[in-house]
Amino acid sequence: MLGVYSKLLIKSDVLSETVARLPARKPALATLTPLAFSLTEGLRLSLHGDPGVGYILEGTSDFLTGNGSSLATDSTGQAIFQDPSLHEQRFYRARLVQ
Repeated sequence: MLGVYSKLLIKSDVLSETVARLPARKPALATLTPLAFSLTEGLRLSLHGDPGVGYILEGTSDFLTGNGSSLATDSTGQAIFQDPSLHEQRFYRARLVQ
């Protein structure tokens, strides 16, 4: 029968057993969600990624200068970030800690 299979089994007395292992899964890319903004407390963001994985949250106002904060996700894959500084505009990105 022809088709697509996920496993191949060959039975033979002359071939030794072969074990195949899948490569390690890469951690998920993080997603950022704004939670709240106020003039007194700034911006609160929620980062969602893989549980227990470290991410760096980077922020910039002009794409020339910026700063980063290290975050580690909890057992549910979430981390909360509070940026108390007030900016006319600000861009954020999250990247995996290497």
